[in-house]
Amino acid sequence: MDKLVVKPNLDVVFKAIFARNEDLLRDFLSLVLDNKPEDYENITILNPEILPEQYNEKFPRLDLILKMQNGEKINIEMQNHDEHDYRQRSVYNQSRLFTRDLKRGDEYDDLTKTICINVLQIPLFESENYKSTVYPVIIETNEIVTELWEIIYFETPKLPDKPGTRLEQWLKFFTINTEEEMNMARNSADTMINKAIEVTYSMNDDTQMREIARAREERMFNERSVMKATENFGVQKGIFKVARNLITLGVELDKIIKATGLPESEIRQIQQEL
Repeated sequence: MDKLVVKPNLDVVFKAIFARNEDLLRDFLSLVLDNKPEDYENITILNPEILPEQYNEKFPRLDLILKMQNGEKINIEMQNHDEHDYRQRSVYNQSRLFTRDLKRGDEYDDLTKTICINVLQIPLFESENYKSTVYPVIIETNEIVTELWEIIYFETPKLPDKPGTRLEQWLKFFTINTEEEMNMARNSADTMINKAIEVTYSMNDDTQMREIARAREERMFNERSVMKATENFGVQKGIFKVARNLITLGVELDKIIKATGLPESEIRQIQQEL
């Protein structure tokens, strides 16, 4: 299977598809929010550009921020990898966007509906559903505090193998990683998703877009490598701390070896250091 350079599950490509093709954006939004595509005719994309400092900087936000004619705001973001803090990050991003336009002296009634749509290539919640909608609620009664603050999560690993709805087809499209998968989608998709496929193919012929995609993927790979090394270091550091505590408590050598998995030579070295 040939791997695509410019593929729709890459956040820079995800953003470019919608920022450069508003008809595709309107179609996707209408399915997510259960409206008509024409309801989004007067939508404004506040950050359509993909700047070099965005795709090459550490942990950038390559989201798409939209504003409706009535002031409502929509944020769309693709997340490829588990950074262990995505729940908190998504709540923080939503809260910032929700209050961003409220200035000193404004009334709280001036707050407008804000929706953050997260398309995730990772599982995030225990639920088996691929879609999760979040509002602030009262736990005891399940009463929604406000419908102005909303987050929608789509966990693509939980999608059915064969998409049954157009929304599922769109979400499945954003999991494509190879040219073979792209061709399979092309044979079964509808007109709008076929356009998204052709747009992606044309980006693969665009030298600048290919370089952007390569740079972004390389940066993401390096970030994951650093995170993994940091995690491993933290685990190892914790094991040595446990070994030191057990030595201090006078636990027998064979039991420390069993508890920590460290070789005898390293445990004896820790004993000497103590």
